[in-house]
Amino acid sequence: MSVLQTTLLYVCVPLGIYLVIALLAAGRGLVRRPRYRPGEPWNYPPVWWTANPKGAELPEVTEHEYAQGASRGGAHGNW
Repeated sequence: MSVLQTTLLYVCVPLGIYLVIALLAAGRGLVRRPRYRPGEPWNYPPVWWTANPKGAELPEVTEHEYAQGASRGGAHGNW
């Protein structure tokens, strides 16, 4: 094998494989639409969320009533 063939085999081929993997990993990030930055106009549909449903005149949240002694789950895993 000549020096050129050795260089191509042991340098260029692994470098090409690394580049293909890097492009596949970063590809999604490169084609996403740009993020919103403060000061830019808001061009996205509104998402309505409120921490105060009464202040927003939303319907009351109904809670389920559990039978006494029934399992209710929680941090202790009592399902």
